[in-house]
Amino acid sequence: MVDDVTSQCSSTEYDRVLSTKDCFLFFTSKKLLENINRPNDGIDRHHIYHIDNTYKINTNRFPMVVFGQSDISGQFHLVCLAITSHESEQDFKRFYETLCSLCNMINTSFKPDYIAQVGCLASLNAINVFQNKPLIVMCYFHVLKNVKEFSRKLTKNNFDMVLSDIKELNYSKNFFEYEVNKHNI
Repeated sequence: MVDDVTSQCSSTEYDRVLSTKDCFLFFTSKKLLENINRPNDGIDRHHIYHIDNTYKINTNRFPMVVFGQSDISGQFHLVCLAITSHESEQDFKRFYETLCSLCNMINTSFKPDYIAQVGCLASLNAINVFQNKPLIVMCYFHVLKNVKEFSRKLTKNNFDMVLSDIKELNYSKNFFEYEVNKHNI
């Protein structure tokens, strides 16, 4: 009997969310928000933030948005998570507005210079919530995925050369090395 009631409640809530087609849950803590302005070893004054979605990890299969910052050693430092029912521009704006609002509440400055993300127009257009318009860079995984997808017409030798050049640029240790590598390519 109890199982039937629990099942009905869950089903009713699930039906309500699906019928309104709007779900937004935001998760963070003051400690996680402190990762917004982590020291970056004095090597570069710019912080690189990352946003990505993962799927199929909750019962409703809503996208989970993961947001954090990486440091020079490649470590990822989580800032927040969100579950949303869609991946629309409005959902990403809501995500960024919530994050900015929470940062303001705890007097933490959040003015991203760079955000690494997938090549999705919805998340790209959502950066309009920031006054300082961060530079959007495509995450390395999606760069490789897109190159592989669009380079099918290249010969194997040319394809390998393109991948080698991308890796060379990606693994540059600083901006100067990146510019040298770019010039040599």
